[in-house]
Amino acid sequence: MARLDWDDEVVYQFSRAARHREVAEELLARGAAYRCYASAKELEEMRETAKAEGRPPRYDGRWRDRSPGEAPEAFRQ
Repeated sequence: MARLDWDDEVVYQFSRAARHREVAEELLARGAAYRCYASAKELEEMRETAKAEGRPPRYDGRWRDRSPGEAPEAFRQ
């Protein structure tokens, strides 16, 4: 079995949250990403459907081609 030997400091993902947000905003601005407004219930339904069909859980892309104007009222700017 292969083994990984880490030779640098431990970096926790949260410590780079500001950079992650910056990159996400850049992707949104370039049209290379989109916001998802699926509810927790919708996401759970996607997981349950995938499980029932013997598939791994995956987001179904329901917000990929929708207008931001269709977002729930609480998220509209």
